[in-house]
Amino acid sequence: MKILTICSSPYLSLTPLTAQLENSGLPEGLASNETPPQNYEEWHQHVFDAYEQDASGLLTQQSLSPGKVWQDMAGQLIHANLSKKQWFWASSKAGWLLDFWLALEPQSRFALIYSPPHIGISQCLSALANDNIKTETAVENWINYHTELLRFYRSYPNQCILVNYQHCVEDPSQFVQACKQYLSFDINTTLSSDSSTEVYDQSIEATLFAPIEKHYPEISMLFQELEASATPCYQQQEKQSATSSKDTAFSAWQRYVSLKSQEKADAEFKIQLQQQLDSSQAVLIEYTEQTKEVTQKNEETEADNELLLLQLHQVQEELEHYFLRYQEQESIAKSKGLLAFVEHNTESDSAPIKSQLIQVNQEQNSLVVDLINLQWQAQSWSQYRLHIMASDDFNDQPTFAAIKLPEQINHLLPLKTWPPQTADESGAYWEITTQLLEGELTHSTFYPEDIAFLHALFKQLPLWLKSLEKTLQLKNNDWSAYYQSLEEIKPVLDDVFKLQEISA
Repeated sequence: MKILTICSSPYLSLTPLTAQLENSGLPEGLASNETPPQNYEEWHQHVFDAYEQDASGLLTQQSLSPGKVWQDMAGQLIHANLSKKQWFWASSKAGWLLDFWLALEPQSRFALIYSPPHIGISQCLSALANDNIKTETAVENWINYHTELLRFYRSYPNQCILVNYQHCVEDPSQFVQACKQYLSFDINTTLSSDSSTEVYDQSIEATLFAPIEKHYPEISMLFQELEASATPCYQQQEKQSATSSKDTAFSAWQRYVSLKSQEKADAEFKIQLQQQLDSSQAVLIEYTEQTKEVTQKNEETEADNELLLLQLHQVQEELEHYFLRYQEQESIAKSKGLLAFVEHNTESDSAPIKSQLIQVNQEQNSLVVDLINLQWQAQSWSQYRLHIMASDDFNDQPTFAAIKLPEQINHLLPLKTWPPQTADESGAYWEITTQLLEGELTHSTFYPEDIAFLHALFKQLPLWLKSLEKTLQLKNNDWSAYYQSLEEIKPVLDDVFKLQEISA
């Protein structure tokens, strides 16, 4: 028995995907056998009502954990479908109960479908326009919902796929292929997608969404993280992602041309109307009213044209900016291997050092850490590398803890002074050890700025490594030796840092 749970942002239609699944031999789950019968969507709605969540889900901020009575009712849904070997369910509200369904039935599989923000947020605002939903509320819901999808996907990568909604509706057959390849469903993937499926035109929506995205930069950061974590399918769509913004701008330009043509037609109609007024005084009142309507329409059309043209220019400028950034990030990803975003400590006074990305690899008895776009005080470096030596396997000295700092590209190093130079088969290195830092207590071998940099680095680095530990697999799958090295050096470094503050 295998169950596929499909969830995506509210207000987005999953009909093209569910129809393709049913055509491929995966049926939709039936309602329960209780009286009255209860289907999958109704069960979620009752849970939301019981836990005082609004029906739209906009105000939900964390996953729900229903009690036993709800587990029994959910079990009746599964029991009603036991005659099938496999089936699917679909509900946007399931995104807040993913842990519940997995705990109830470990054979469950999940298709987590994230929406590009200009589609998901705009559709939300459009669907709830009469409810006076604020833009801030729609943005917060999109961020909370997709953060929950990303958390669950990273926790159970072998039981989930994470795919882009836009790619799915453009080619549902690829979605079916992903369900078979990654989730092991026995379905027919030879059927082609329905060619009559209408692809959603998002050109104007993307243009009007630009000011919202600029005001909430966290939207772009989360969407980039979703794209970087997504299940590797839809290759053709991924190749075209860099040019999709160009297509959006071109569509907006076509709309502008259409509006200009309409404006010309309205002007010609106005001239004809005036000629009729001159020839027939009897219908003066009627035609005067029509003239007023046409004049107002022309003024509104002209205003719309000016606004659309302004937004078109903005889209073109942002397109060039993001296309260059895409090429740069793609180049880095290909040359550096596995890259991941890191979370910054919000307490800037205690951790003033920042890095945009981090790459971690293991080489023999050391952990190689590359910090991309490192920022320290008023300076920045495109890349900074260090080696964390395992404290229990370094030169046969179990108590010896060290980090090794190789000579950086172009000698752009954050430190002004360096401890004694060493070398091995990989080239020139500088070692920072507990013995070296203990010597600093009586001998001033470092600049104060160097101690401040090392102190900030050792405070932030374990937090970054912790955030990546679940997604990166070491050869021996043991991170403790590297954390131990940092922990052994850190107290001595703290003493030096405090001594420096007292001296200052």
